[in-house]
Parts: sequence; structure tokens; C-alpha cells
Amino acid sequence: MASTTPKKDVVRQDKRFSDLVWENCHEFYDQEKHIDVTFLWRSYPKRITAHRIILAAASVYFDELFQTKEGSAPVIYIENIGPDEFELLIAYCYTGRLNPKMPNVSRLLNGATILKLDGAAAICTAYLKGSTERSRPALQLPSNHPTSSNTNTNKSILAVRQSIGKQDTESCIYRCDEMEKIWIQCGVLKFPTQRAVLVYSNKRLITLGGISSENLPIPCVRSYNLETQMWSKLPPMKVARVGLCAVIVDRIIYAIGGYVSQQYIATMTAEKFDPSTGQWTSLPSMCVSRAESTAVAIDDQIYILGGVGIDREELKSVECYNIKTGKWRKCADMLQERFNCGASVFKGLLYVVSSGNTQPPYRSDVEFYDMKTDTWSQAPPVNIARSGICVVTLSDRLMAVGGSPSTEFKGIVEVYKPTRNTWMQVRPLPSSGNYSCFIVPTKELLTIGNKTKSPQVIKPFGQE
Repeated sequence: MASTTPKKDVVRQDKRFSDLVWENCHEFYDQEKHIDVTFLWRSYPKRITAHRIILAAASVYFDELFQTKEGSAPVIYIENIGPDEFELLIAYCYTGRLNPKMPNVSRLLNGATILKLDGAAAICTAYLKGSTERSRPALQLPSNHPTSSNTNTNKSILAVRQSIGKQDTESCIYRCDEMEKIWIQCGVLKFPTQRAVLVYSNKRLITLGGISSENLPIPCVRSYNLETQMWSKLPPMKVARVGLCAVIVDRIIYAIGGYVSQQYIATMTAEKFDPSTGQWTSLPSMCVSRAESTAVAIDDQIYILGGVGIDREELKSVECYNIKTGKWRKCADMLQERFNCGASVFKGLLYVVSSGNTQPPYRSDVEFYDMKTDTWSQAPPVNIARSGICVVTLSDRLMAVGGSPSTEFKGIVEVYKPTRNTWMQVRPLPSSGNYSCFIVPTKELLTIGNKTKSPQVIKPFGQE
């Protein structure tokens, strides 16, 4: 009787199918879906989940462990490897990628040796060898690191949790590398002012505007150095603003709209700051007075989306500032009114997500703008309706990050899958809330976060 089992050479020929299976495995890992093993530490409140078949295929250690009575248990306690290094090595089992740094390379090498991950151990060894040969400073990535070409071009998300009120002055800073796709805390930030807008430039977070202790708009501008963890003052804006939107293009800061005066009136004024001269310069006024808008810079164009108008009405109008000509022009209105929405460019289209509603019903709707045809179209909604979603594009992933309120302690993160035309939840942020997110070269973040320990009040992601 002929066997019904296909030959191995036939099973393994379809590379597209294999790629699809691996993509699904990565998604299952991100979603903690179909998991069958959980790793815990007796002295550290961390929980890491995975799939036995993936770990066994990647590591002889896991293959042997899972065949024992101890290893067949649904929960396994780890003794000789720290949770942070263990998590990176588990991710390596799924991706084959590892990006060691001087502060953790020795611990990663030790963990890779214990877990019999020869490839990961080789990456760590090559890193150490390159560092020794070139006598590099402790936190500098050596040029012959196996993934140095990736590191030079690699991007990360820098996510800063926004402060909510006067009692919420501390905010955690996280980063997510496009290679490892894991959220890592790299600092704790104490905001000097409330309700300031945040931008990023050259290892610095810059706050603009906000409110005073008397609840009045202020013109203050401050810069936070992520390496030294020190605040410094920059020249104040010409106009005191709160609820403004801001972007940085070619190191020039653009501060646009917002509420002004004691009556919190939306303004159409705008200004820019040139760090080379240390001067603020007024720009031509917008077509519409607006506050709580969203700004997106695309090449030499700055798009201003929605907001709250002079009569406190929600806006669906859109306008664009041409940096070269110094002129504003009106664009087609969005399909829905929005303020404080999330927005990012993905595959040549400008996606806009949700709105800033602080009371139910919360929004989940999404639309996108074709800049070539000046038209808006509906897109699939995110899975979880919420307010204050931040939207960023990391590599080929459009991500909806954070938002409130959240019924979970962890921050929601969803990724848009254009091939399936749907959104999918992935690994959450360690804490819930609204976030300001920036796409930053990974090499700029390698030296930050070394002075600050993780605050005890923030639970590691994965902990229930």
C-alpha cells in the first residue's frame, strides 16, 4: 500500500508557504497566541511565553528539556539566566537575530551557551572580538559587528508616555527595535510643565508650550538630553500656547496653532525655531484657527489635520504648509471630524486613526489620504476603540500605539496588515496610557538609559 505521507523534498520546496508559516509563527509569538510554555523567575516578577516546537527546533537544550518531567510542566522556572537576556534569546529562536550591546553581551553569551544557541553565542563572540580589536569605548558598537550594517540603518520607536495631570509627572521612556520587536525601558522622564507638546531631535526630547500653575498658556521651551538626563532651557516661543502641534524638519522646529490667551481661544498663528541662530520667527497664519491638531511632515510639506476650531467645534479640515514657498493651501476635508488623532505615512498614503475623545464613545475608525489625488478613503478600523492613539511607521509596519482608557495595565499596540486588510494586536507596551512616539536611528539610542533603573511601579510586559 502506498504511503500517503508526502516526501520531505516535496514538503520543503514551497518557499512562499514556508515564509507564510514563519510569519504566522512570529505573529503568534507577538500575540501570545497558541502558547504552550511559560517561563517564570522566583526572584523577579516577569513572565515570558513561547511555543515549545519553535524552541525545540532552535535549541538542543530546549529539545532535551521538554522531554523531561520538569520540562513537560506548563510553567518552567529559570535560574541561571536573567529575564531580560532570556527574552532576547527567546526572540532569537524565532527570528535568528540578536543585537548585543556592551552592557549585556557577556550575559547574553552566558545565556546562549547555557541554552546551546550556537548562532547567538557566535554573534556575541564576534561582537566581543570586534570590540577588543578596535579598543572601542564601552557603549560604542564595533564596526565589524555581524549586524553592524543593519545597526547603521536600523530604526527604533522611541515611545514616551504622556503625563496626564499634576499628580502624574513621571513618564517612562521605551524603545522598540525593528529587528528585535521588543519593548525595552530606557529611562524615566519628569516633565517640567504640564500639557506640553513633545518633539525629538538628536538624542533630545523638546517640550513646547503647556500651562502654568494658574492654568494659563505658556511660551516655555525646554530640552531634555537623553544621555545626560538633564533639562535645559531654550528661547521661549513668541506666542504662549497650549494644545499646539509641532514637527521638526531639517532640525527646524515648527510650532503651529494651539490655544492662546486666558480664554483658551484657538489661533491660526505659527512660528519656527532655528537652533543655529537661537531665534523664533513668525510664519504666515493658517487658513483656519485650530488647536489640538495633528501635524505630519512629508518632505518639504507639513500637513495639519483636524483639531478644535475657534468656536470649540471639532474640525475635519486639512491644510498644508509648503516650507519652500512659505505658503499654506487647503486640502480635501477628512471624512470625519477629528482632534488629537494619530497619523503617519504608510506606503505613500497618509493614515489617520481615531480621535481625542476623553469620554465614551471612543473612536476606532481609520481613513487615509492620497496626496496625489487629494482624496480621502475609508480604511479598516483598529480592533480596540480608544482615545489619543499615536501612529507611527516602523519599517514596513504601520503601528497604532497606546491610547486610553485601557482596561489592561499594559499599553495596547496594533499593527496594520495590508495583505489581510486588518489590524492585529502585538506585544503590548509595559504600561498603558497615551504616548508620543518617534522613529529614531537605533544607533542614537545605544547609549541612553544606563543611569536609570526601571521604576518598581511599572510592571514588565507579559505580567498579568
